Amino acid sequence: MKNSAIKFLFVILFSAISVDFTFCQKMEELSDVKITDSIYTIVDEEAEFPGGNVYLLKFIQENLVYPEGYGDIDLVGKIYVKFVIRKTGICTDFQILRGMKDSKLERSVIDMLKKMPAWKPAKMNGKEVDSYFILPVSIHFD
Repeated sequence: MKNSAIKFLFVILFSAISVDFTFCQKMEELSDVKITDSIYTIVDEEAEFPGGNVYLLKFIQENLVYPEGYGDIDLVGKIYVKFVIRKTGICTDFQILRGMKDSKLERSVIDMLKKMPAWKPAKMNGKEVDSYFILPVSIHFD
């Protein structure tokens, strides 16, 4: 009885140490959430388009100019754009992560996104910070 109790305590103690070690490793990974140039990938509060996602969608619908000659093409897909939202709210450094293999269309999406108004910037520990944002832009030509 005494031996089994000691084994049980040993297993519990060993498990607790392993869990704590794993938790510490995860916390160390999370403590390194910003890139060396101080652009955060994980933040406490995400950046937000003025008025929220409904107004972002409205902005895209009203401002995306399709290249000439695209009215007769059946085309459906998404273009994923990564950009930086500065702590001032200004969007910069636009980059296509995954496109539709159509450089004219991708250029039109980036040109439109460059016209966005200043966003409410992301926050980390209560302070406004530069952060990355990935935006999927849906394309529908029917």
